[in-house]
Amino acid sequence: MFEVDRYLGKKFHLRDYNCWHFVRDVWFELTGDMLYDYTPDKLNRHELDLAAEDATHRFVALERPVSHTIVLMKRARDTPHIGVMYKGKVLHLRPEGAMYQPLDVASVGFSKILFYTTRKP
Repeated sequence: MFEVDRYLGKKFHLRDYNCWHFVRDVWFELTGDMLYDYTPDKLNRHELDLAAEDATHRFVALERPVSHTIVLMKRARDTPHIGVMYKGKVLHLRPEGAMYQPLDVASVGFSKILFYTTRKP
């Protein structure tokens, strides 16, 4: 059984355990689908944008979130952020640590919110 609390103690590290690594772990436990590690060698905004773009081309875009949805949050001139929608909230990893928040709180400051899954809904 999936337990959000297991993930709330996770700590962010840009190279070794970032928001993408976190999503991979959560997604695998929720769906059984293993996601590729798209973390680029160079961790700058441009390379992270390219990695996010590459990853999303491999997913199925959704118009709105469902319980198990990958949530990509973007804003101009800043690195993208990603989380997983689960039971109406976004489980995501920030530099301050893991959080489980309503979408409107998790996405504060982001201008574009996109939703994906790995399978046809």
